[in-house]
Amino acid sequence: MKKKSKRHHFFSMKVMSLPLLLITTVVEPSVSNAVSSSLSIKGDVILASDVSWMKPGLSTNQNVLSIDLSQHFSFLDSNSISLSASSSNVGVADSSISGSKLNLTLISNGVTTIKATATDSSGRIINDQFKVNITKIGDIDGDGSLSPSDALLVYQVINGKVTLSEDKKKLLDVDGDGQITSKDATEILNAYSGKPSVIKNNEYFVTISDENDTPVASDVKISGIAKVNQTISGSYHYFDIENDAEGTPKFQWYRSDDENGQNKVAIQGATASSYTIQNEDVGKYLFFGVKPVALSGNVNGSEVISSASTKVVDFAPTLQGFTWEKGSASGTTKAIVVPQGKLKYVVGDAGQYPHPYLGDDASDYQNSLNTGADISIKAGQQLFIVSVDDQNHIIGWVNETVDKDAIKLETPPELSADNSVNHLGTDIEITFNDDPTWQAAIEDVLLDGVSLNDNYSLSDGKITLNKNLFNVAKNYQIKVVAKGYEDASVLQEIKVNEAPSASQVKISGDTQVGNVLTGMYQYSDIENDPEGNTKFQWYRSDSVDGSDKVAIPEATTQTYTIQNEDENKYIFFEVVPVASSGLTTGTSVLSDGTQKITTATHTVTLTALTDPQDLREDNLDGALVTLSLTGAEFKDDLSTDDFKLNNAPSALNYYVARMDDTTAMLIFEYDGPDFDADIPNFSVTVKASALKSGEEMTTNNIPITAIKEPTTPVLVISEYLQGLGGKRAIELYYAGGSLQQLGTDYVLEVHKYDKITHQNSTTNLSINNKNNFSMSYIIIDSIFYDYFDVTNNLYFNDETPLSVNDKMNRNPITVTALVLKRNGEVVDVLGDPNSINPILPEDKEETIIRKKSFIGGSSTYMKYQWKMYDKNVYQYIGKYTP
Repeated sequence: MKKKSKRHHFFSMKVMSLPLLLITTVVEPSVSNAVSSSLSIKGDVILASDVSWMKPGLSTNQNVLSIDLSQHFSFLDSNSISLSASSSNVGVADSSISGSKLNLTLISNGVTTIKATATDSSGRIINDQFKVNITKIGDIDGDGSLSPSDALLVYQVINGKVTLSEDKKKLLDVDGDGQITSKDATEILNAYSGKPSVIKNNEYFVTISDENDTPVASDVKISGIAKVNQTISGSYHYFDIENDAEGTPKFQWYRSDDENGQNKVAIQGATASSYTIQNEDVGKYLFFGVKPVALSGNVNGSEVISSASTKVVDFAPTLQGFTWEKGSASGTTKAIVVPQGKLKYVVGDAGQYPHPYLGDDASDYQNSLNTGADISIKAGQQLFIVSVDDQNHIIGWVNETVDKDAIKLETPPELSADNSVNHLGTDIEITFNDDPTWQAAIEDVLLDGVSLNDNYSLSDGKITLNKNLFNVAKNYQIKVVAKGYEDASVLQEIKVNEAPSASQVKISGDTQVGNVLTGMYQYSDIENDPEGNTKFQWYRSDSVDGSDKVAIPEATTQTYTIQNEDENKYIFFEVVPVASSGLTTGTSVLSDGTQKITTATHTVTLTALTDPQDLREDNLDGALVTLSLTGAEFKDDLSTDDFKLNNAPSALNYYVARMDDTTAMLIFEYDGPDFDADIPNFSVTVKASALKSGEEMTTNNIPITAIKEPTTPVLVISEYLQGLGGKRAIELYYAGGSLQQLGTDYVLEVHKYDKITHQNSTTNLSINNKNNFSMSYIIIDSIFYDYFDVTNNLYFNDETPLSVNDKMNRNPITVTALVLKRNGEVVDVLGDPNSINPILPEDKEETIIRKKSFIGGSSTYMKYQWKMYDKNVYQYIGKYTP
């Protein structure tokens, strides 16, 4: 028996001893810490990552450091850049410019800030500041002298007690061997105490790091027309020498009396990138200011203000003093009073010509306005009028809406009311002599002075009004408004709605008990209101004229099945017509009576056919029984409550399906226990509730043959588990006791199908029962690594590939069958060895377990002996009991 232990990860740690540094104060050290007259740079200049741009153009010559700036200020015009530089501490390092290079003369230890300034011909200025730190070799703490504290810092870094940046660590490599070791501390102490040391008195480390600069705004300007109510926009270019991303800039608009902006004043609330010009800006100049802001670093830049806009211009003043009356021709008006000056006009729709500005060109206004002259215009149009100077510049403007009464209009066609079916609940059709020109000019239809919007339709010679517009019987005023025409109107009478009616009410059908009668009638409604839920009632009577008729309870549909109590009676059918709208309920109408009801004699038979023809224990699941009637009919709705199974095997369930009036089908579902005795007298009873005639009937006997399985225990396949990701396992079981007594002459054939190569293969697995004292033998997939975790089992017996057949996990494997043999003879089978289909579906987790009492095996796959589970599938493996 094999045991798989859970995998664990282990970690090891090496403990390092820390050296003890004894610091002794030395009086009168022999090494001088004064700056040499000839400063020497030790190794390469140390560049922080934020100034790595310097590296390609960086050079040194004794104590002079040169930095190439030719590519650094790419934002500016490269053809017109001028450079300058300054140092915050010239005693540490001085600066100068030579062509495109910045030269730094290193003088002494210490820190200074260098500012390089670039300016181009457009006036854009970029500053870039960086810090230069000159440190004596070994002076790690930067106090200007060598001391034991510098050596102590080396040991603290070596032992991990102090963490320094990579740039700072370079200062600790005193001996230049590329490593930080105790030798570096020793060299510092030697130099401090005057002993021989690699540290030279004039050697220094030089470190350069960036000083973050503020962002810059350039090319600040205004675009747009400087006129009242116009929106102008400010624009600019953002730049940050360290490439810090732009944050939220700050904008401010200003107004000034002069274009130089000497007395400019911030406009309250004007803090966006665009600005809509106000009346108080007329005659002023506008300016746009922007303060650039970065998201990080030195975030706030200096405000830059644009040059001035052009002087703001106002709208032309509004003209007044016009009087209008109807013109002499149809569709015209004329002015009889106008203000003084040279006037021009144009006719257009509302808003077509916007209010012009004072001094605008008047070329769009081509018609001269003279008193008493006809002007062609349609109702709803506007006259746009300007007064102009001798240069045709606008000095006044108005848009005049001429009242409809001041326009001579066309005569519309005469409207005719609808006098056909003008009742409540019907559409109304107003007619007129077809006039395409007037019809095309219609703008609205009013009902009692209220606009109908779209609740009407228009066609040649006809206006149709929706019936929902009329909810009261009365006279309605209908008015049609058309552009360029006088209003057309008509008075429309609406009458009350009439009730629906039923006619030709009669009964059809054979007048014998058990037959179905059908009521017939003709529905009509003068307003064409559609039929609603018309009411029906059936009556029975002793007299042919129905004088003593009695309503039959619950007989309120259009059909009626004659009952036994109707024998020797007369049947009547009543209809109450109901409309879905309008006046809904009409008058009831009664049919003539039927002939006297009689009882018909008939024979009823019931036969049953099975599929398969012979029912057996192993084919009950899914078997069909077809029930056929002669002389009777099934009811429309059938359920299992309408049938009874007689002498059926335990746990035999079924579904019922009505096929037609005389045919029904029972579908069996069997997952019950094993039975070994034949059942010769199985039958099906059709209850009275299933038949329209109310009779109960039972089929002929249907024999069911039992399958007598072997009862002698043998080694059998008891479970096949198939989970996802290689979680597959097989369980064998021997109900006769310990597996040890069975010997080792068993072989399990695992039949597989490769879905990529489309090849079948078989793996033979010898069953080693020699040392197995249990009743179960468990085989797991070779990649079922978490078997013990998910099953809570303590052992398995063997493993074999059940899901893949190569080491690359490339070929998915389908297990199609398991065949258990002893000395070459088949003992038990699960699945079909000749199939390419899996025992279980491969897209979900399931297990198939042998039902209890099947302990003798089977030479063929007997599906009824097995049961599938798709929940908690890992709890069964290794726990089978017969």
